[in-house]
Amino acid sequence: MTKKRSQKKGSGRKSSASDKPQQTQGGGGGGGSAASRTRARREARDAERKRRRNITYVVVAVIVVIVIAGVFVIINAPQDAPIPDSVEELAGIPQTFDDNGFPVLGNPDAPVQVSDYSSFSCSACGVWHEDNFDRMLDEIRDGVVAFTYVPLTGTGSIPNAPGAARAALCAGEQGQFWEFHEALFDWQRRYGNRAFTQQRLDTGVENFGLDVSAFNSCRTSEATSRVLSLANSDAASRGVTSTPTFLVQGVSVAAG
Repeated sequence: MTKKRSQKKGSGRKSSASDKPQQTQGGGGGGGSAASRTRARREARDAERKRRRNITYVVVAVIVVIVIAGVFVIINAPQDAPIPDSVEELAGIPQTFDDNGFPVLGNPDAPVQVSDYSSFSCSACGVWHEDNFDRMLDEIRDGVVAFTYVPLTGTGSIPNAPGAARAALCAGEQGQFWEFHEALFDWQRRYGNRAFTQQRLDTGVENFGLDVSAFNSCRTSEATSRVLSLANSDAASRGVTSTPTFLVQGVSVAAG
């Protein structure tokens, strides 16, 4: 009896290798599968981020192209350049140029000589023109006043003062300086900082019926540059520092 119990007890302590749990083999297999899934998810996220980034690049590129195209169209689109009714008031009044190439309205030998040192880009010049030029025309038409315009380009805030002055001088070569002068001040009032865009000046040339080829040659000529240079040097020599400045018989007087 004692021997049998001992054998049973001993057999209870033994265990078969096949009965042990395969933790290492099973755990290793499960870990490998989880790593693969993690890697796959990471690759999927990276691919999605790349796809979204590429879409963003494409959208931005399309927007940039659209904006550039829109700006190009706006910049190069024809612009209004109306001829003001005031040009009709100039009919029959002599138009000449002095020795410096400055335009003169009225009889150049009139007893009263008035010189207007002005800029088309100067808003104060525009205000003076609107308020006073009509009254001056009566004296000019009657032969009492010769009115000389000295085209300055270094004052005023409206862009392209040199372009406006060149346009007026070259219109003058075709007998229409003062008509273009009227239009430029009218556009200043109407369009502000957009008054003297190249597109508007070009449209104005067409509206006035000027010879475009001759006008363009004049606009880039040395002769036109010389007139503008003389205007600046003449103003400096007379102590003119602001626009508009008026000389009557060579003496500076207040605008008004």
